[in-house]
Amino acid sequence: MISRYPSNEEYVVKKSSILEEMGRFDEAMEISNTLSQRNPGNERFKNIYVSQSVPFIKQLLENEKYDSALVIVEDVLSQDPKSMQAYEYGINANSAKGNLDGALSYCERGLSAFPEHKELSIKKAGLLSEKKDHFNAIQELEILKQRYPYNQKIKGSLAESYFMQGKVLEKRNQPDSAFQHYVKSLENDPKDTFALYRIVNIEIESKAYEIAKFYTEAGLSQYPDNQPLLYKKGILHELLQNYDSAYHFVKLAEPAGGGNKEYLNYLDYLYAKRYKNQIGIQFTRSFFDSTQFKSAIAALEYTRFEKRNTYTYRFYYAARPVGTGVQNELEWFHKINPKLYTQANIAVANQFAFPKFRISGSVFKTIPSEYELEAGFRYVLQRNNIGLLSGIGGISREWNDVWVNLRGFIMTDFSKMYSAVTLQSRYYLNYRNDYFMIIGSLGTPPEEKTLDFQLNTFLTYVTRMVGAGYQHKIKHRTTIGLQGNWFNFRVAENYNVNQYNIFITLMTLF
Repeated sequence: MISRYPSNEEYVVKKSSILEEMGRFDEAMEISNTLSQRNPGNERFKNIYVSQSVPFIKQLLENEKYDSALVIVEDVLSQDPKSMQAYEYGINANSAKGNLDGALSYCERGLSAFPEHKELSIKKAGLLSEKKDHFNAIQELEILKQRYPYNQKIKGSLAESYFMQGKVLEKRNQPDSAFQHYVKSLENDPKDTFALYRIVNIEIESKAYEIAKFYTEAGLSQYPDNQPLLYKKGILHELLQNYDSAYHFVKLAEPAGGGNKEYLNYLDYLYAKRYKNQIGIQFTRSFFDSTQFKSAIAALEYTRFEKRNTYTYRFYYAARPVGTGVQNELEWFHKINPKLYTQANIAVANQFAFPKFRISGSVFKTIPSEYELEAGFRYVLQRNNIGLLSGIGGISREWNDVWVNLRGFIMTDFSKMYSAVTLQSRYYLNYRNDYFMIIGSLGTPPEEKTLDFQLNTFLTYVTRMVGAGYQHKIKHRTTIGLQGNWFNFRVAENYNVNQYNIFITLMTLF
């Protein structure tokens, strides 16, 4: 019929429809596209071409012929810029190819044609998140949320974007900003326990324990049996020194079938922390290589642990040829808040072996980046009635299982100035039950209690010291320690004296 009536376009349309029904879309589209091009103002021919193109694009996508599909998508959009399916297929084809920028381009073009299209906006936000551009994904979704404040899909996507951006900020070491994003994630999805865990972890690391406790309890009000939250609550009570409660909640978080070694060790540690008293003995033996002189000091100590205060009494005993030296010492630690505490120490002694009087105090403050600063003083009245006043400054930090501390001392006997510096480090192991330690110091006089009995003798000597030790805890209750130090005193231009100290410690809780 077409050959007999070539000017009758209805026969041509009919042929195109038959080819479409046969699944020969490319041939059908070629005909309808020719008709559309020949009749640019004819909406009917344009619509026929577009309607035939859509299933053909779908077929191409199913066969993973993405580039061919995109060519047809562009043809369709050139004739019908309002074809939503064409935009969606363009997004899908580019996404399948891994071309996120291309997919975003189709999103933008689609939104230009349909500025308030909800699904396209959600898809755009998803693509931005996939590109790790969570910031702009959040901006897009916040606009949508204003339009559809009760749409759970939008709120869920927004919660996910805030959460992912929070993780990015955490990796950049921006915990405060990460915290705000996790809070926003939780606001949009109150059941999101992953955001809740992150919030609690950040506040614990920042030592904002009361805030961490608030969010933990909020989570447990929804999920009373949530094991990670029960465990976190136990940790918080430990950090707040509520050891009975800490043990209770960690015990509630016991995994099904019993806990692993780490969990059981922590539970045992919390049980031991419930003890309020500790008693211990110390023994120090000192040797000099240039003389036959040896000295020994023994000490008995008792410590009482309270929530914010720790009190220690020590009794030192030292036998000397000229008499027996004794010293009574009191030490007090007071916790003001999780980032600030103080230490004070006072000691009095008789005329043998120890300084007559000693008093010291320090303030310790945790600052951002987890550094701890110390500022303090010490005054020692020596047996010759000469006083030694010291200013103390220190800084320490932990890196996982490594702790490092640096302290400096500026001293005066009110006629001359002296200085000393001490550097020490600990490496913790066995769940922090044990540690190796090394220490070194340089100064005049040295910073060492075992030398207090002849402190005035060493004021003019340049002293170097190195030492190492090991401390081990048994069942978190009994502590044994061994440490050795070597001192080198430069007493003259070409003459040095060496001293060797051995320390033995035994303490137990009850």
